[in-house]
Amino acid sequence: DAPRPGAVSDLAYILYTSGSTGEPKGVEISHLAAANTVEDLQRRLQLTADDRILALSALEFDLSVFDLFAALSTGAAVIGIEPEAQRDAPRWRELALQHRASVLN
Repeated sequence: DAPRPGAVSDLAYILYTSGSTGEPKGVEISHLAAANTVEDLQRRLQLTADDRILALSALEFDLSVFDLFAALSTGAAVIGIEPEAQRDAPRWRELALQHRASVLN
């Protein structure tokens, strides 16, 4: 039997966070919620395949979905940063200039 097509309300992924309490928890994100975030930001930023996104959002942060899926859906490039440079603004500048970033997230 072929698998059934997915629905927009189906689970896309689980985002793990410590939340405001410091207790780890998983937040379920639907395909619709992820798609709405990506589509809204694509429209606002008018992303194209010529864009280069400097991905500053940590993967455990909800806007990291934009960095990855907006690039995949428009053909834009993703410029990753080293984990140790997550809070290193001079390194961000260096990477942005080196790779000609057009979008910082």
